[in-house]
This record gives sequence, structure tokens and C-alpha cells, in this order.
Amino acid sequence: MLRQTPRKVDSVPYMPMADESHNVRTGFVEVPGYKEILQHLPVTLKPLFVCGYHVSTRKGELKNIVWSQVDFDESVIVLEPADTKTGKGRYLPIYGDMGEWLTKQKAVRDTEFPDCPWVLFWHTVDCMLGHGGVRTKPG
Repeated sequence: MLRQTPRKVDSVPYMPMADESHNVRTGFVEVPGYKEILQHLPVTLKPLFVCGYHVSTRKGELKNIVWSQVDFDESVIVLEPADTKTGKGRYLPIYGDMGEWLTKQKAVRDTEFPDCPWVLFWHTVDCMLGHGGVRTKPG
């Protein structure tokens, strides 16, 4: 097969920019709002909220993290390519109060649910409803 050099572009086509002024992200939570929300959340949701606030990762990706992906020594959570929507692995830094909440979560897991592989799970206290009803299974 004969290789040829592509021909030169004679003119650059004009492509008008779309108006995306209506598509601006809003609703960011500042630190005082973060602390206020955290104070009112059930204990089960606090680690999820803290991690989501700090690393801005999809809830689905966070919910699927297992303890083998958490490296406390390197202060990172390793997302494998199979665990992400884009198919590209990446590292989530553990910083701010994430380390504190992940450590608390690990202590609950080790004490109450040692066979639970997931980092984010329902705590027993948040599964109980009035009159002995159960919202979901803890652990």
C-alpha cells in the first residue's frame, strides 16, 4: 500500500461557539454548609458525604469501594479501570477529615461486620425504624 502525505488544509472552517451560559454548574457547598450538613446526617451517610465532598466522585463509584482499595499509608483510594464509568483507573486522595471518617468506618466494620468488604455500608443504628421495622440490612 502506498503511503501519501495528506493534502494541506486550504482554509480553516468557521464553527460558531454554542451558547452554554445556561449550563453553568451551581449549588457548590462551602465549608460552613458542609459542616452543617454533616452535623445533621445519619451516622451511616457521614463517611459517604465526607468522601464525596472532598473528592467529587460519583456516588456509584464511592459505594463500590472495598477496603482492599484503601491505602491509609499512601493516603489514597485506588479506583481500578473496571470500577469507573470512563474505564480509566485513578487515585482519590485521602485528605481533610476523610482519614478520620474512614478510620471510624473501618473500626465499625471490624467490630460489627468483619466480613463486609465494602467501605460504605449501613450501620445498625440507621437501619432501625419505629416499631422494630428495618429499612435495610446493616453491614
